[in-house]
Amino acid sequence: MTTPRFTFVLAVLASGVLATGLAGCSRESGEVVTAADTVVYFDTATRQTIPLPQRAELPAAHPETGRRTLVRARYCSQCDQWHASPPLDVLQRDPRARNCPQCGKPVSSDPPAEEPS
Repeated sequence: MTTPRFTFVLAVLASGVLATGLAGCSRESGEVVTAADTVVYFDTATRQTIPLPQRAELPAAHPETGRRTLVRARYCSQCDQWHASPPLDVLQRDPRARNCPQCGKPVSSDPPAEEPS
């Protein structure tokens, strides 16, 4: 005999297992990385920008040195420069952190638009 409570718990567990299985890794290991998956990182050691596939952990490891010196980069169209982005908790806490440290204008994580030739 099954009680309604047991049936409900069993249904919830089954739906959770099913949802977890469907929401698993959607990218196969041989899948090609597209431009939409690429993010511009700022190397805090060399102050250079590096476009790489998006990383889960920040600071991310530099592909050549292995040192964790890569943070997300933000572009200022006014200064025409890339800057290191503050950590996410700082961006959420302080609205001024979204602005350029030099000119104070809002910055973007998108690269500058390419001019038509």
